[in-house]
Amino acid sequence: MLQNHPIIILEQMNAEELSFIEKKIKREQSLFFRTMRNLSFLCFIIPTIVAILFFTNDQKSMQHLNEEMTEPFTIYTYIISLLSLLTLLLGGGFLGYGRTLKRLKMDLKEKNKIIEPAVITRKYFMEINKCYYLYLKSKTKLSIEVTEQDYNQYFEGDEINLEYSRYAKEYFGYF
Repeated sequence: MLQNHPIIILEQMNAEELSFIEKKIKREQSLFFRTMRNLSFLCFIIPTIVAILFFTNDQKSMQHLNEEMTEPFTIYTYIISLLSLLTLLLGGGFLGYGRTLKRLKMDLKEKNKIIEPAVITRKYFMEINKCYYLYLKSKTKLSIEVTEQDYNQYFEGDEINLEYSRYAKEYFGYF
């Protein structure tokens, strides 16, 4: 039976799991750089459009804005807004990199996976899509999809072992 503090085992990843992590890194890296490129483009475009609107406006159409503004739009305002958006972009990029790519690369470098025992708390069959689920008492997974054979083999209270990567917590399977 599962103890209060489950014993977590570190084991070397096999070639299939390493390949999965490598493919995941390539997909995530592509998505990350594409997102950063598009957001950096917007960080330059938005302040530039605002600056062009303020510098090329005719006095009649922008008169109400000029009356409400205490100081006019200057190049310093443009630079401050540009730097503010770039700071937000870099901060978000740094956090995004740390939450996904950095963890995946650490997993690939160390090549370790975690094997965690988990107790089955509930079994569930979803009739709509004919899938079988086991709900678990685990730190990383709430439920897993299983085959019909495993669904019939395991019962509530049984213990199974989950395999996942150490840092990114990418799920590999169960046994």
